[in-house]
Amino acid sequence: RKGIIRDVSLDLSNEEILTGLESSVDVVSVQRLNRRRGGPLSSSSSTHTHVNNDNNNLLIPSRTILITFKGQTLPDRVCLYMIKHSITPFVSKTSLCFKCFRFGHISAQCKGHARCIDYGEARHEDGGICSREGGASICINCGGPHRASDFSCPEYSFQRRIREISAYENVPLSKA
Repeated sequence: RKGIIRDVSLDLSNEEILTGLESSVDVVSVQRLNRRRGGPLSSSSSTHTHVNNDNNNLLIPSRTILITFKGQTLPDRVCLYMIKHSITPFVSKTSLCFKCFRFGHISAQCKGHARCIDYGEARHEDGGICSREGGASICINCGGPHRASDFSCPEYSFQRRIREISAYENVPLSKA
């Protein structure tokens, strides 16, 4: 089971965090979470900042740590070098396939047909012009007047809520 703690010094490495962590539940691993920022790396950037492999997004280390615990029980808190940190259940991201534009999987695992992000119809050939170009988008997930990737989509909100229930109530996604 996974939980997060916040406000951890950027000066601590994952190894130092793992060494200094005291918990009533065995810890399997720790990982500092990063934020993604678009744009080129500037010379005035922090020493903690780096460019990801495709050189177009900055990965900025955050003060939030993801902790994987052994078993299905999360402790209420952990101590990191004598400082108490409350544990919050980790809510996984809602995945959206950029091939079929359905929720719950990514394009590498997709068994569906490639679709247009704007209308949900069969994807246009490379360079092909959409027959509905200029018209209002129609979401394949909810039928609303937006792209399938829009975070304001009611189906996206529903899928996000399922992940929150799964994390906080410690139930499988299929039961949430």
